Amino acid sequence: MQPSEEGQTGTGPDADGSGLAVAREGFGLDASLASPLPGDVDRNFLVYTSDRRAPAAVLKVFTSRPSRAALEQQRELFDALASRAPSIATLLPVLLRPGEHEDPIRSVEFEGSTVDAALYRYLPGRPLAEVHPHPPALLKELGRTLGVLDLALAELSQAFVPPAKASPSWQLMDGPDTIEQRLGFVATGARQDLLNRHLGSSWRTLAGRVAELPHQLIHHDANDYNVLVQVPAGSIHLSGLIDFGDAAVAPRVGEVAIAAAYAALGKRDPLSAMAHVVAGYHAAAPLSDGELAVLFELALLRLGTSVAISSERAPEHGGENDYHQVSAAPAWSALEALDLIHPALATAVLRDAAGIAPVPRAAAFQRWARGETFAPVLGRPLGDAPRVDLSLDSPLTVEGGRERPFSAWAADLEARRVAGGAPAAVGHHDETRLLYRSEAFAEAREDGPEPRTVHLGVDLFAPEGTDVLAPLAAKVLSVQRNPAPLDYGPTVILEHEGEGGRPFFTLYGHLDEEVLGRLHPGVVLRAGDHVGRFGPESVNGGWPPHLHFQVILDRLDRSGDFPGVAAPTWRRAWTGLCPDPAPLLGLDSCDAGEADTDALYVERRATFCRSMSIHHESAPLQIVRGEGTTLFDAEGRAFLDAVNNVPHVGHCHPRVVAAGQRQMGLLNTNTRYLHEGLHRYAESLRAKLPDHLDVLYFVCSGSEANELALRIARASAPPGAGELLVQEHGYHGHTGATVEASHYKFAGRGGFEPAPGVHVIPIPDPVAGVHRGSDSGPLYVAEIQSILDRLAAEGRAPFAMLAEAIIGCGGQVVPPKGYLRGAFEAVQAAGGLAIADEVQVGFGRVGTHFWAFDEQGARPDIVTMGKPMGNGHPLAAVATTREIADRFAGGMEFFATFGGNHVSAAIGQAVLDVIDDEGLLERARRAGEVFFEEMAPLVQRHPVISDVRGRGLYLGVELVRDPATREPAGDLARYVSLRMRQKGVLIGTDGPQGNVLKIKPPITFTDADVRRLVATLDAVLSETPIAAPDSAR
Repeated sequence: MQPSEEGQTGTGPDADGSGLAVAREGFGLDASLASPLPGDVDRNFLVYTSDRRAPAAVLKVFTSRPSRAALEQQRELFDALASRAPSIATLLPVLLRPGEHEDPIRSVEFEGSTVDAALYRYLPGRPLAEVHPHPPALLKELGRTLGVLDLALAELSQAFVPPAKASPSWQLMDGPDTIEQRLGFVATGARQDLLNRHLGSSWRTLAGRVAELPHQLIHHDANDYNVLVQVPAGSIHLSGLIDFGDAAVAPRVGEVAIAAAYAALGKRDPLSAMAHVVAGYHAAAPLSDGELAVLFELALLRLGTSVAISSERAPEHGGENDYHQVSAAPAWSALEALDLIHPALATAVLRDAAGIAPVPRAAAFQRWARGETFAPVLGRPLGDAPRVDLSLDSPLTVEGGRERPFSAWAADLEARRVAGGAPAAVGHHDETRLLYRSEAFAEAREDGPEPRTVHLGVDLFAPEGTDVLAPLAAKVLSVQRNPAPLDYGPTVILEHEGEGGRPFFTLYGHLDEEVLGRLHPGVVLRAGDHVGRFGPESVNGGWPPHLHFQVILDRLDRSGDFPGVAAPTWRRAWTGLCPDPAPLLGLDSCDAGEADTDALYVERRATFCRSMSIHHESAPLQIVRGEGTTLFDAEGRAFLDAVNNVPHVGHCHPRVVAAGQRQMGLLNTNTRYLHEGLHRYAESLRAKLPDHLDVLYFVCSGSEANELALRIARASAPPGAGELLVQEHGYHGHTGATVEASHYKFAGRGGFEPAPGVHVIPIPDPVAGVHRGSDSGPLYVAEIQSILDRLAAEGRAPFAMLAEAIIGCGGQVVPPKGYLRGAFEAVQAAGGLAIADEVQVGFGRVGTHFWAFDEQGARPDIVTMGKPMGNGHPLAAVATTREIADRFAGGMEFFATFGGNHVSAAIGQAVLDVIDDEGLLERARRAGEVFFEEMAPLVQRHPVISDVRGRGLYLGVELVRDPATREPAGDLARYVSLRMRQKGVLIGTDGPQGNVLKIKPPITFTDADVRRLVATLDAVLSETPIAAPDSAR
């Protein structure tokens, strides 16, 4: 492994000036500084001219003393690549000529010796090893770049003369010898055993396996210090590939194997990181089946070589160069983690990443199986058996907003089976399920645990004691009890002959204990012979009686047990290893198949208007289920929902769901008929309001509520009062009148000039507004008074002021003390009505009060409410005084077809009951308090945070590029929101510049939820694109 040279940041002036002297005297540069770079053998320096604003070049002094011919060959290589690979030319080194016709390679005096030296073009960036995270797109870009490079290098292979081998050798295929010679330096017996095991089982055989594969000239050392990246705020992209000192003619697949090996360093999920590199490489330079078959083991070989050499060079063995140890610990960690993954599974994952069949054998096996006849596994054909949907959104497993007990849905299945006279009810293969909720059913991924949700077998549900028969001739491979909760219980694995005599296996899980004493490995069974019988729940892992039947094409050297569910990331690899067993069951297909989120997104764009927004359009979520503060996507991944303020009392709260279902089964019509439920709900809601607001209007959305409120205010206004005061950045709905009243809309993209009679008052932001400080309330009220005075002088008067108590689209801005009360009083004194828009902040979200205007001591004439009222059901309302309502009633009739319907009233009542019974105001208050406590250290640790604000569970975190200038950092906020989503936490962005993180979860949010949210935010803010972008260096 060679040093990162052309793009690193230097470590300071060289102590003896040796590098500076070479730059000045050897190359005639007007150099003022030569800053050393870390390296292996050769010495490298960043050279600066007098202004020192940016490096002028990289000086490389070849203390390893390569031949002049080798150096000339490298120069010719760079010249050739510039023309053969123009799309990546800016990423590659170039030798600089101080004069037009001068030789770029010079003999110079360095530390008492004559050696060769050269100047390279400075490539901006820093080593990949020094940034975090390594997003999939970046790793794919790296792979693609290497693929393009190798297409160009292939044309140069014949003319390339291999340099003399160094010691130690970093040549990939010298790895086994390099490792074996250094085993004695490896510190622990376990690590020696790991290297010895691979030497004996695979690495020594690789030379023969790669001999027939394509060989060509490759870079041969795309390690994470030779890959340079730039980090503009909020992103990471490739900027350079350096150090061609190890370029060699070698197996072409070695290029991507080496890069994939180093991409695995420091990863919780090293194989997926490798897969991204392979995907990018294959897209540019397609890999053959033979190359893909050895790629994983070649990557492990490179890691083995790296740890062996670093062990020899460790300080305890006389090593003095810190650079020699930079990859030691992460390389060992990656090697040890990858050692736990069977090469056949790894190869399937890498093939899938390349977009080709993960397991080539699977198609041939299915063709063979469909042409064979098998004995019925349960003694009777299953052709007419009822099918079972156990997917994550199945009504069989979910009822009333929560999962049904196993016993409940199992009883339904048994009833269906008996009614149809079938031997069993049949489940699905490749079905996404949420039945496996424990840490045992999760795998490590880069951004957190991923649940194993994809079912790899087919379940046959029938009574305890049902006999199980072998579908074809077999030999018993294993009989084992797997007693953990939700495991198989007693399990049998049989070995069979498949297509062309190739072995395959069938697994029988959840059997009765009697099989443990009856069958043993090596027993031969004929088709139709007895295997076992269905076990009871007490012994089968806690499941309803059933058989888990699974086909396994490669058992990955396992016996006794085998995964029956897989994580979605490796779904196609696992379903290739464990294909649909339907042919062995006498069925056409049992596949459920994976959700196609990409196709659904395309359909959405074709069906709906483009202006209908969607969260994270670059990677949209397909959400299929909600529960409490958690959302689940179509793959069963769970997300902590910290942004949806509609499911106020939690997604699918059982009491709310039950109320809606019950009333839907009785009656649902409009309000032209008397109904006690509506009156009961109205009284419950009025009891939450100030006494003077005693008349209610029910509608279906916040937009409707605000539209109606404006109508009521206009109808109640004295003659000539036609002016409306609205808040800067306020948002009140999507109807014509509410858009005209929403500065956030009409002043934004696609907007328009304010409508006649609409007057925008400054946003009362005590941190970044026109007036600042906690005592700025009277100054903002004075701004309103100034507008009112001007209107009065012009003979005009307001009919209303429409205001949010906390300005949401303005960035969760909490006005200073006294503002809202003073603002309303000023407008009311001028003859207008005060309308409090509580659509987002009402119903206890602020924690201390049921209504946010109450927290500020304001007395509105009209209150609008919406989003949280129905917990996801379309329900909204307007409340006002009897006097105002009577003035409005003097005109046309008010009627809203669906407003206040019976189902809405039942749901609304249930929401109020849950808020009271579960003490959710106090929970919101407490959660907000915990949020501010947990955020305090983050404010100190991350200068990007300029303000943390809000009340209860209506919160905002403002991000800025520079604390001194407070320049908004909308791009960083978008980065944070996306990364939070990738880590399983949903938040949004808001504010005029999109730089405020928006946090407004269900008010059932717990202290633990808050702490997870803040911990995740802390982790994201610590990532390089936020904590140390290039602009901060």
